[in-house]
Amino acid sequence: MNFRKTLSTCMAVLMLAGCGASSSQAAASSESAGIYTPGTYTASAAGRNGDVTVAVTVSADRIEKVEVTEQQETQGVADNALANMPGKIVDAQNTDVEVESGATVTSTAIKNAVDLALAQARGESAPSAEAAEGGTYDVVVACAGGAGLMAAFAAAGNGASVVVLEASASAGGDTLASGGNMLLVDEEFNAKQERNDDSLAKYDSMSADDFEEPWKSDFVTLQQQIEDYRNNGEETGCFGSVEQVIVDQYLNGSGTDLDGNEAHLDYDIVRKSAEETVDIYHTLQEGGFEFKDTLYKANAVSPVNRGNSIIDAEMKLLEGKNVEVLYNTRAAELVVEDGKVTGVKAETADGQEVTYTANKGVVLATGGFAANIEKCAELQRYGTQLSDANGTTNQASIQGDGIWMAEAIGAQTRDMSFLWTVLTGDQAKASISEQGTLLKAAQLAVNQNGERYGDETASMAFQKLTNEEPGTYSYFVGDRQMIDNLNAAKEGFYDDMKNRGIVYEADTLEDAAKAAGVDAETLAKTVEAFNGYVDAESDPDFNRKKFNGKVENGPFVITKMQMAYHLTFGGLVTDIDAHVLDTDGNVIPGLYAAGDVTTGYEGDTHQSGNCLSAVLTMGRIAGNNVSKD
Repeated sequence: MNFRKTLSTCMAVLMLAGCGASSSQAAASSESAGIYTPGTYTASAAGRNGDVTVAVTVSADRIEKVEVTEQQETQGVADNALANMPGKIVDAQNTDVEVESGATVTSTAIKNAVDLALAQARGESAPSAEAAEGGTYDVVVACAGGAGLMAAFAAAGNGASVVVLEASASAGGDTLASGGNMLLVDEEFNAKQERNDDSLAKYDSMSADDFEEPWKSDFVTLQQQIEDYRNNGEETGCFGSVEQVIVDQYLNGSGTDLDGNEAHLDYDIVRKSAEETVDIYHTLQEGGFEFKDTLYKANAVSPVNRGNSIIDAEMKLLEGKNVEVLYNTRAAELVVEDGKVTGVKAETADGQEVTYTANKGVVLATGGFAANIEKCAELQRYGTQLSDANGTTNQASIQGDGIWMAEAIGAQTRDMSFLWTVLTGDQAKASISEQGTLLKAAQLAVNQNGERYGDETASMAFQKLTNEEPGTYSYFVGDRQMIDNLNAAKEGFYDDMKNRGIVYEADTLEDAAKAAGVDAETLAKTVEAFNGYVDAESDPDFNRKKFNGKVENGPFVITKMQMAYHLTFGGLVTDIDAHVLDTDGNVIPGLYAAGDVTTGYEGDTHQSGNCLSAVLTMGRIAGNNVSKD
């Protein structure tokens, strides 16, 4: 990879808060005799909600201090990263440190900004305007997420010159912010696991008639595979197969939107993604990728460092390849000549328009549009109470750029009404994982009217129900036991949530309800009935099976949560070779796409693990084909 225009330079041309040294640096420049010119250097990198600016103080041979001076990150969610990352970097004397769990994007922004500041301290000059002059390459890729980086690697492997245009200040996109869970259908790995006979019982009640072709054939094959597994006489080893992945993806992804429109699943993409899991893993392994030695779910595993593991591996794979990654360079328009896509018009952070010409073709990997709240609210038919008042879990660059660019030249889109939402703290003051801890610790949950509306222990189904509640708010209710549960989950967790302003505590349930904005009279009746269900160990309303006890011992606690746009499932329609199709189903010459900018592998439900495998698989296919066609 050409790093002259990448992390140590290209980002600097658009993000450095001060390209020259500060006054303290200038005064000390004559003292330089080591790694750095002593002084304080400032630089910025894009975080989740905007730029994160750091001031880095160095002596000749050491990083003495790292301070975050400006940031717009979400209170609470980013707190640990803002507080801990500077110290980690000083202790390690480099940025090769683990990110803070739940704050990957902010952690990465701090690391990237420190890298830029240290580049200045080492005397590496900022790039000239050359970095924004455009140029001609064999392949242009937009952007530098999981799909885009894999496409760049594949294309470069075929001898193509590649430029990757990334809208934000660092690589990663949604892949970086994800759990990184991926499919792995591997006999050798499965042989080391425990048997999973019980988990296969669900297929016994199904019939081949429940499926349409070609999915039906896979179910028939799966039935025989399960029978063979049950009779293999082995004491260990879990069952897994490509056909199980395909059947599960069909079952999970089948559904309709609020208007009755059916979600689409592309069989060829689903099958190809399942078949390529081992090969994708081995490719990433060349870049240092590692995953945990236990299953995340059937046929899926988790990396040791969430989505960072994938992006770090891909960036490592690009080293030494004929690939340039340009940051803060947003793809804005496709260039079409004689019916073929021949390049991309891009915009830099300072408003320059730059054209990148592609001799062979363009790969769109710009992600979905979950951070484009207005578009989500306009197009979604997923929840009656969702609106543009809901937030997003995505970083700001996930705007759907590639979708709108391709639509403008006649590309076909599909399933644009389908998306996925998740509960987070009100105004995003608690992360997805923290929400899970809060819900698990609470005794019950109610809507704004003080009414229960589902089984709180069925997390994903319960969250989807929240899309039909007023304002898409959910209020987690508990007492002293909820506080104890939270602190048992993590020391100081309750006080942390309380300090963020999403926890309402009072000596009486009525006062807690009034403070949280919940109907107090109705909540009292709901809690009284619920306490009776706990005593009876039976929930006639929603068939809840497990309870955290009654709500009866003050102080009483209510935590305010709200749904946020998480992922969009609609996008460009492609064939199995990653060609983008027009509205008549014909290939648009020179245009390829992969990842969340496309559709066909989620359906009606977020398929964690399966989706990232499709992202990487189709990214590699796109890179291979654009460089060969």
